[in-house]
Amino acid sequence: MFTHHNPAIVSTPASAYSHGVGVPAGARWLYISGQIGLTPDGDLAGDAEAQMDACWKRIFAILTDAGMTKENLVKITAYVTDPNLVGTYREIRDRHL
Repeated sequence: MFTHHNPAIVSTPASAYSHGVGVPAGARWLYISGQIGLTPDGDLAGDAEAQMDACWKRIFAILTDAGMTKENLVKITAYVTDPNLVGTYREIRDRHL
């Protein structure tokens, strides 16, 4: 079981994450490569929001294939190249998590 660390002397997480996550010894690890906003048939999803949504769907498909769920996620690194889309990314991330 993961242990989540959100000490009282640190501000509350702004979304569905923990400031720290402990993973027990011997736990199974899955590294997911960088995902891009492609649909299952390999086409680029519509606008930026659709592409972000497609990325999350791909991540969850990979987790499912590995017999895991979003509760098994420890860390996500996202690159949003347009600062104007950071809020959109956060909304989509929160919707999925």
